[in-house]
Formats: sequence, C-alpha cells, structure tokens
Amino acid sequence: MSAENTDSIPRARIGTDKRPPFCLTICGRSSLRPFSYEGFFMITLTKTEAARFLLLRQGLMGPRSRGGKAAALERVRDLGSVQFDPINVFGRSADLTLLARIEGYRPDWLRQLLYEDRRLCDYYDKCMCVFPAEDLPYFSRTRRMFEEHPRGREALQALRPAVLALASEKEYVTSADLDDGARLTWSWGRRASLANAAAERLFHEGKLVIHHKTGNQRAYSLPETVGLAEHLTAPDPNITEEQYHDWAILRRVGAVGLLPDRGSDAFLSIIDLDASKRHGAFARLTERGALLPVEVEGKTYYLAERHKTLLEQARTARPGTRCELLAPLDNLLWDRRLIRELFGFDYKWEIYTPAKDRKYGYYVVPVLYGERFVGRAESAADRAGGALLLKSFWPEEGFRASGGFRRALEGTLSRLARMNGLREVRIECSI
Repeated sequence: MSAENTDSIPRARIGTDKRPPFCLTICGRSSLRPFSYEGFFMITLTKTEAARFLLLRQGLMGPRSRGGKAAALERVRDLGSVQFDPINVFGRSADLTLLARIEGYRPDWLRQLLYEDRRLCDYYDKCMCVFPAEDLPYFSRTRRMFEEHPRGREALQALRPAVLALASEKEYVTSADLDDGARLTWSWGRRASLANAAAERLFHEGKLVIHHKTGNQRAYSLPETVGLAEHLTAPDPNITEEQYHDWAILRRVGAVGLLPDRGSDAFLSIIDLDASKRHGAFARLTERGALLPVEVEGKTYYLAERHKTLLEQARTARPGTRCELLAPLDNLLWDRRLIRELFGFDYKWEIYTPAKDRKYGYYVVPVLYGERFVGRAESAADRAGGALLLKSFWPEEGFRASGGFRRALEGTLSRLARMNGLREVRIECSI
C-alpha cells in the first residue's frame, strides 16, 4: 500500500442495527457477530477461509503476475514495503519475495527501479525495506529519530561536513573514498571506518541516499543528484502522532493482509508505539471504516477495507497446485504467530541460532503448496558449478509428496535457477 491519508476514508456507521457495508455472508451463513465497539458487527471466517484470504491478498494463490518490470513496481506499490536483507544464499530476500509473485522475475528489474528509474527507494520502514519513493515524506519521523540517536553522534560530528562536501564534488562516494583508516564499532558490532560510518548516519538522516550498490556495498550521493530531494524535503503528511500511528498501522495491516491488535514483529520500527497507542490506532481506524474486524474461531484480526472484495473469493477459491519457496522475510511471514494460528505451521528462521541449537539449518525456507505449508527446504546456489541445489526437504507431518507436488517443486526450483543465472537444478535429497 502506498501512503494514503486515512482521514479521507468514510466513517463506519455507529449505533445502528443495520448491517455496515463491509458485512458479508460466508458459506451461506450470517457473518455477523457482536464486536467490542458499540454498533459494530463482526465478519466471521473459518481458518481455511482466512488462510486463503491471506494468500489471495499476497498474490500467492492463483496465477502469478506478468508484465516484467512494471509488474514488479506494481507489486511493491500494492504491498507497500518489501523487506530487504543482504544475505544471498540462493537470492536476496526482496528478490525471492518478488519471484514468488511475478512470472519470470529478474533481480535487474528491482535494481533499475531503485537506482535508474528512482520509482522505488531503499530505507527504513519495518526494517530496511524497498518501497515507493513518493512515500519518503511519511518517514520524516524516522529521519528525525536517527538525527537524535546518540550512537556515534559525537565521534562522527566533525566528519559530516567533509563527507557532504565530497559527495557534492562527485556523482557518488564509495567506501574506498571514505576509508580514512580510523575505525569504530558500528551497527551489528562490525568495525567500520569513521568516514563510512558518518556517511551511513547521514543516509539514515536523509542527507545522503543510496546511489547504487555493488553487491552489498553502497555508493552514496546527495538526494538532489538523483532527483529524490523533493521527496525528502516535503512536509510530513502526518502532523500528529495519532495520524502517524494510524497511517503506520494501516500500512502494516495492508502489507500482510490480516493482523491482530497485539504485539507483533509486523509492527517493528513504528516510532513510540506502545500497547495503549496501538489499541488507540486500531480503534480509530475501525471506527473510521479503514480497518474491518474479522473473527476466526474466537480470535479477532483486522483487514484493510480496500481488501474486503477478496473475502468472497476466499470462500470460493480453489487451492490449485502452485508451489513457492518463500523468503524468511516474505510479507506473509511478518507475523509468524499468525501463520501458526491460521496455517498450523510453526516456522523459525534459524540464521541467528547457534549451529549446535538449530533444528533444521542456517537458511531453511517454508514450502507453500496450494493453500498449505507442506514442509521446509534447504537450497543453495552453486555458482561455480552453475547449479541450484536442493540439499534437504523436511515434509510436514502427514504430508506425502505426490507426483504433482514433485513437478510443481521442480518447476519452482527451475524458476529460482533462472533468476540466479544458473543452468540446472540438482536435487540432492529425497522428496
């Protein structure tokens, strides 16, 4: 979801026994249930219907999108944000997320949208994310937070003018330009040159932007050099903290599809959001009609009003035989407790788990088949050998791989191989 002004959304009717416009009938029965806010009625879904709704909203049920780079742009706009991670075992997280939704996806499309067309940008939303460049004004609070953050502020203050001056003299600056020999302990405990850390802090503050990347190495430029200054100097559309929280909560619910009003990784990095303020945002958005409450077997979740048309599709959708290997940071997985509740699939990304304590492996990903998570897979790109490897597959209890599943999995592995520029797929485990 690109940024939107939630104040423009009509308010739901309160204190009436008439059905609000968002109430439906699911499976031939009334979907109305009492809601905690007076006058509201609840949409009810089964777990299967709720799971299908999530898959439909995420573009993971039915045919994949087509349309090349334009489809990639549209998908990012639709999701609002796609999380970035630099780890590249068989593709980086943002590329894997888009490959799962777009037929024939190529990482170069995302590179062009970020660093040539400037339709997208990379900055902090949930964490480091890719999102539409026109959303940057909504992140002025994030930039102010970084300006006020004490880490390295005094040590780096004297270097700021020199780094900005160097960036004004060149189209972009790299770590080689910024390595002055002096070091400090920087984010994630890594050692970094003082000048490079100063450039990274200036990026956090919006004084520099990413010009391009070589692998995971950033080159920085001034915003005006690449046409982003207008977005970074525009006034924040959210004047009050309540407006900001309403916008951020609605954005995150839209990015996932369904979310509860509880603590969740899906709400990471929303500034100054505690439980009380989160409750307030959900209440305001529900009263306004921007969020719709949904009951699933006694638990309450919320969906964005703009996605309500998918509810009827969720009732009638057929699961199909589509197979995807999902990135650990895929939008669908932002709230893993939600996935456990609706799909019965308990997933943990073990990349930060000590090797001796891992149950599966360093980079093991969920396997989605039709409307079910059917197992976990460990894959890797053997770039020297030109092959994508399937090293391990752990089926979920009760799942037996059919010939149709094997064909669907092999097709997905072939798509992954093509995205990585690899010639073949090698399956090194039993399925």
